Amino acid sequence: MSAREERLAALSSRAEGERQALARSVGEARLRFEEKRERVLSLGFWAGALAAGATSAYRLFGRNSLSARLGRWGTGTSILVWLLRLFFRLFR
Repeated sequence: MSAREERLAALSSRAEGERQALARSVGEARLRFEEKRERVLSLGFWAGALAAGATSAYRLFGRNSLSARLGRWGTGTSILVWLLRLFFRLFR
């Protein structure tokens, strides 16, 4: 082999090694990117589920919901019954 052929062979093997190193680095970066992407998607899902749950809970138990109205009516009714019982005890 001539010096030129030896130099070309050395450069070719060096280029192949650098190509493999670059492919490994790109593969590792892609894996990190995919892990981060999955984490963000998961956090987005859970944040959306939490927001939907909070909205549903507010609508179900909020100030103007049916259960809140029934609770106020129940409290008012219980006070009214207590007053009636007191009245009947006093004037019986």
